[in-house]
Amino acid sequence: MLKTNLALTLLVALPALADINGTLTAASRHRLALTGDGQVCSVGSNEEGQLGNGSRTSASTPAPIAGLSNVQKIVTAHRHSIALLKDGTLQGWGDNQWGQLGAVGTADRLSPVTIPGISGVIDVGASPGLTVALKNDGTVWVWGLVGTSFVSQLGLGPRPGGTATPTQVPGLSNIVAIAVGDTHTVVLRADGKMFAWGRNFSGQLGIGGADNNDKVSPVETVPVPGVVAISAGFSFTLALGADGRVWSWGNNNSGQLGNGDTTVVQRFSPGLVIGLTDVVDISASKGAGPGSISGVAAQHSLAVRRDGSVWSWGRNANGQLGDGTTTDRATPVQVPGLSGAVVAAAGGAFSVVRKNDGTFLAWGDNTPGNLGTGNTTSSLTPVTNLPCGLSACSIAQGLTPVTAPANGSKFSVSLSTSPGCGWTASSNRPWMQVFPLAGSGSGNIDVTVFPNFGTLLRAGTLMLAGSPALLTQAGAPGNTDQRFVRMMYFNFFGRLPSDAEVAFNEAALTGGLPRGQLVSNFFNSEEFNNAGRFIAGLYVGILNRNAEYGGWLFIRNALSTGAVAYTQLVANFLDSAEFKLNNPSLTNRQFAALMYRQILLREGAAAELDFMQNVLDTNQITRVQFATNFLQSAEFKLGAGPRLTTFVLHATLFMRDPTPAEFDARVADLSGGATARTVIDNLLADPSFTTLLQ
Repeated sequence: MLKTNLALTLLVALPALADINGTLTAASRHRLALTGDGQVCSVGSNEEGQLGNGSRTSASTPAPIAGLSNVQKIVTAHRHSIALLKDGTLQGWGDNQWGQLGAVGTADRLSPVTIPGISGVIDVGASPGLTVALKNDGTVWVWGLVGTSFVSQLGLGPRPGGTATPTQVPGLSNIVAIAVGDTHTVVLRADGKMFAWGRNFSGQLGIGGADNNDKVSPVETVPVPGVVAISAGFSFTLALGADGRVWSWGNNNSGQLGNGDTTVVQRFSPGLVIGLTDVVDISASKGAGPGSISGVAAQHSLAVRRDGSVWSWGRNANGQLGDGTTTDRATPVQVPGLSGAVVAAAGGAFSVVRKNDGTFLAWGDNTPGNLGTGNTTSSLTPVTNLPCGLSACSIAQGLTPVTAPANGSKFSVSLSTSPGCGWTASSNRPWMQVFPLAGSGSGNIDVTVFPNFGTLLRAGTLMLAGSPALLTQAGAPGNTDQRFVRMMYFNFFGRLPSDAEVAFNEAALTGGLPRGQLVSNFFNSEEFNNAGRFIAGLYVGILNRNAEYGGWLFIRNALSTGAVAYTQLVANFLDSAEFKLNNPSLTNRQFAALMYRQILLREGAAAELDFMQNVLDTNQITRVQFATNFLQSAEFKLGAGPRLTTFVLHATLFMRDPTPAEFDARVADLSGGATARTVIDNLLADPSFTTLLQ
């Protein structure tokens, strides 16, 4: 991999690939903020418990939500809020009359509760009565709107009503981002295409023509080049391109599309926002849903530029543009006196930004105290918020937007926070990994970006101490066969091939060698046995569970670069709390029997167990060396079971974990007599594999 050493200074005004970016979110009359150590602060309206403070009392002073921690993203709708935890589960609170908090009854929840029936979530969005989640397998799930006629917002096709149970949206795969407006949802696929569904009375779906009919299933939008971020508001949508320009479509009653023309109140296709360049964050305002007073007010937009300035346009009746007036603006205007912005969030009739020193500024309507100033006085210009009571983790250094080469890169980030301030680091894409995942005070964070084998630019977000940093990666050069060969080398061996290796294998494919045979050769190679298969065996053979793609990829990278030895990996797994909890106080004979059963997939014969017990009892070999020998044995390499084979084929071909349904189907095939080659051929024929090379 290409190694770069980037000296990176934090501007911290960077988008995630979704609605707002997860560290700051605003709804019609309340807002939430995420701290660097995974806690959440709330302020504003609280009629149905949307602040999560155990009451229905509104608050004008930000306060932490008790019992909520390890959060990586937050989103809000009119009267409910959702937190995505670092373990991929969701918690919700507030209004639940339409099942938007899941199958937990219909009563409001004044404090966070776990949303049942959904896990593996990497992104989440919300609108009045609805919650939408993106899972780590690229599928989209929805729930809510029970008892209403707004079924198009679910995207589940024609149906009589909503559902309180998370349900998969049909026809979507390889989705990398979601944005949920008041009445519609927009998603971004890995190949850069966008799809939308829901209400379309103002053209907010962006499907072109003059079609303003609602869509009950996802439809493709008019293309926008190089989209890296999307934000959906009240009947309009914003998209950010990799070139820093902003696109908009939908309702334009108050100039919220920023095109300088309010005579055309509906735009059915994306168009450029005038005069904005070098943008790194966008936010479209949301209200309370169709026909509501707050919804009508929610007609303004915000953008943060790389220099930390904030720009606003659209409706300004309540001073939500922050320019000291109440005049609507059809083109962006800079919010005066504001610099060092991290991220912006547009509420119903107010706005809020986080600065790189950890403080918050807000302006606009403050009727329920949502500006966080300790009073209910509205303001036409930015005012400083009161502290939340939790560490703001102010940041002095970190990341600006980074563009990685197609071959990948490895760099370090120097992070400087307030003394003693705890922080976490994470990414929202498996091809972009960070280490360490937590710390305090100042330190260095290593970032590894794995190669891109498609031709399209892709993007993800690093989260450092609660601040987002956009990372884009260039598409790969070469024809499809060349990129396929490079993908197989990296996914199986953890390295990129030489030019000679690419040329040799490309010639073989051109000469008629089936791709499935080439993959089978890699799968059965000694180089793969000593890397990817060995690592998968650690999970299956020692922990007796399926491997996880993120962990497998991280360990394989460490092993391939010489950062860790085989025996150290085995020692780490045997010393893990998980292994000790599941296997307390094993005798040497019991340990040997366990390794036969879980690694070699058979029972050890009595003579074998006698021998192994003796060499362990007499310290001729350690348990670490014993397990290492088994994982490097020919018997293990030749006899990998259905569980391990299913995982490694999905990891090497799809670069992700198999879904439960995929896992069960592949294990059933292999257990029923199907060969690994048959499974390989089936996976290569899957459209989702083809998408990876586009």
